[in-house]
Amino acid sequence: MCYAIKIFIFVIFLLLSITMFDHYNRIKVAINDKIYHLFVSDTPEKRRIGLSRIKNLRKDQGMIFIFKDLCTNKFTMKNTYIPLKIIFLDEDYGIVDQHDCKPNQRDSITSRKPYKYVIEIQK
Repeated sequence: MCYAIKIFIFVIFLLLSITMFDHYNRIKVAINDKIYHLFVSDTPEKRRIGLSRIKNLRKDQGMIFIFKDLCTNKFTMKNTYIPLKIIFLDEDYGIVDQHDCKPNQRDSITSRKPYKYVIEIQK
């Protein structure tokens, strides 16, 4: 594939990923000395959709789910086409559980302990 086509495909991918999340707030978070740009999922609708239907995501991007109170909701990889690391955090941002998940993984993902925040990044 020629260089110009690769650049064109990358630009299209970048525009599509920006458009899909253009109404999301973003935050920067350091995880293991690497900076990630996370889309903030802070409404029921945004939390329901999450990163499903995303086929490409930059390695430095991800999503943070913010819940009002500690919870034990289940997560799913249904319609999620990229492998994710899901990190469950308590109200003090301490890790309470984490899972490496495969695209379209069928079983539910749960935390061993209640959590307030969840970060999803590519693994």
